[in-house]
Amino acid sequence: MEFNFSRLKSLIKRDLSFQKKRITIYSIAIFFFCGFVMLLTGDEVYDGMIPPDAGEIVFAALLIVGGIIFTIHIFTEYRTHAERIQYLSLPASHLEKFLSKLFLSLVFFTLITIAIFIIGYIFFGFLLPPIIGGEFVSLFDLKIDIFLLIILTYYIVHAVTLLFASLFNAFPLPKTIVSMGIIWLLSFLVFFICLRVVLYDHFSGIFEKNLESYNYQLDPQWVEKIGTLVENNIPWIVCLIVVPFLWLVTYFKIKEKEA
Repeated sequence: MEFNFSRLKSLIKRDLSFQKKRITIYSIAIFFFCGFVMLLTGDEVYDGMIPPDAGEIVFAALLIVGGIIFTIHIFTEYRTHAERIQYLSLPASHLEKFLSKLFLSLVFFTLITIAIFIIGYIFFGFLLPPIIGGEFVSLFDLKIDIFLLIILTYYIVHAVTLLFASLFNAFPLPKTIVSMGIIWLLSFLVFFICLRVVLYDHFSGIFEKNLESYNYQLDPQWVEKIGTLVENNIPWIVCLIVVPFLWLVTYFKIKEKEA
């Protein structure tokens, strides 16, 4: 079946209507979670002011934590056999179904989180100061570049979460947490082995540092060059190559489920 934009719009409307109750529950939960996180950030008050990064912390918690939980349950149609058969019978291509879920869990959730954050930050920013004894930074004084960085982080985290959501039909949240933990441990192990091999003369045994290695100093220019290379290229590699690759794998996984 060829891609059709009108069908995609209809499918997005159908998904929004189908998940209307869950979206409402998430919106209410995120609103009160905003107040809870703002209350936690108010434990340190300096000269009557809450730390200026409190707003960024609150937004990051709402978008990333809430987004992971929302996205991991995005494929609700695959939870039961009856719902799966009904979803498979929809007149839409695999690509349209994938883009509908991508739009709902990435674009729509980001926009609704921004709206709830603005409302919650203003509301709880007025309600909480008498309780915690400090004022929050004005909404207009928050750093936009930090918020864009948080959205970019969610863009990357979302791609991983969406893939796990397509892999697990039942109990997706605990399975995803366990899988991510295993991947993190394996990644750390691979990193440590590579570090151990490259800097073998800095170690004595497996973990102990070689005291003689303190006589060696890394070239400051080389360190600066590597740092600049990582800072300037790794984010673009992840965003432009890794994330689209994860989307492609997720698409084929959806296609495989519906084959």
